[in-house]
Amino acid sequence: MINNEEPSLEKIEDFNGRGSEEKKRTVNLVIVACLFVGAIYTVVKVNYSTVSDQLNVQDGVAITIK
Repeated sequence: MINNEEPSLEKIEDFNGRGSEEKKRTVNLVIVACLFVGAIYTVVKVNYSTVSDQLNVQDGVAITIK
């Protein structure tokens, strides 16, 4: 038996693009916030990262071949 109280697809607010404007704004705000945080993270990572396998070379080192 089907319970008449169960929601059907036609009764759901977001079915067939009938979502409320508030939900659309919230989704857009979350997407923009995630992109903003990702951009900030990328800028910080690129500007402040150091290479872990960097070789320290002294200026006074010379190799002589005999």
